[in-house]
Amino acid sequence: MDDAKLESQVHRYLNLGFLVREIADEVNMPYKRLWKFMARKHISVRNMYSTMFSEALQLLVY
Repeated sequence: MDDAKLESQVHRYLNLGFLVREIADEVNMPYKRLWKFMARKHISVRNMYSTMFSEALQLLVY
């Protein structure tokens, strides 16, 4: 799998709320190697969230 395709898959799974360990299982890659890939591509799990979750949270807050 090429890097661009893997990167888009990782972003998609993060937006769906998957944990990194779950993503590693989905893309059939060892957990540690996925973390290294994410670090190399500057992919952070901190800023990723599902749009649906954010909308639901706004409804609860307001």
